[in-house]
Amino acid sequence: VSVTVHRPCQNSRGDDDVYLSSGRGPFCWAQDIEYYITNYGRPYLNAYSNINACNIALENWQTAEGSQAERNYLAAQAYGLRAYSYFCLVNWYGQPYREETAEQDLGVVIRLDSRVVRDYPERASVADVYRQINHDLDSAMILFDESPKSNNVYKFSKRAAELLKSRVALYMGRWDDVIEYGERLSTNKYSLATISTMTNAQLSHDAEYNFISSTSPETVWM
Repeated sequence: VSVTVHRPCQNSRGDDDVYLSSGRGPFCWAQDIEYYITNYGRPYLNAYSNINACNIALENWQTAEGSQAERNYLAAQAYGLRAYSYFCLVNWYGQPYREETAEQDLGVVIRLDSRVVRDYPERASVADVYRQINHDLDSAMILFDESPKSNNVYKFSKRAAELLKSRVALYMGRWDDVIEYGERLSTNKYSLATISTMTNAQLSHDAEYNFISSTSPETVWM
């Protein structure tokens, strides 16, 4: 067995300990595809860390402090964020969804509680992962209807759940669901940015305008 050890590279920004020299951004859905900070090289670990936090929240939300509506809001966000994490993981590390083979194709490990265990986890099928994603999104949307309303784009919301539900349906080839949840989103205060009315200064690379920003009318969640 031959093993080659590569020294961590340093990019133009001076970041040390970067072990992938190129191509990380696009595969990690980075806003800046040339951005090489170390965390972008740990998407697997980061996603499961987020899932564990969601599991802890979902194990304790009914006994948390606050009103029932506030607890519902906590659980709704946890369900939505867990669904998003699994959607990322299954597309990074699993097979593409194909209905005829999804029950056999390997997806990723599903963990739905925060217990520390000694067993060796097995990968679930792609079909099982997508079933879990849809279950979590459906649970989130039910609880969001029983929660305080919020327009904070930095928190997962019912609009974000509808958008992700539509995207999941797109990956699964369920076109009627794509339309249904897309239409739900479009009737819920959603609009597109009108690029034709923007000035050259707004659209230049030197300007502060950023299409991925909290002020964009297209931003549902970030």
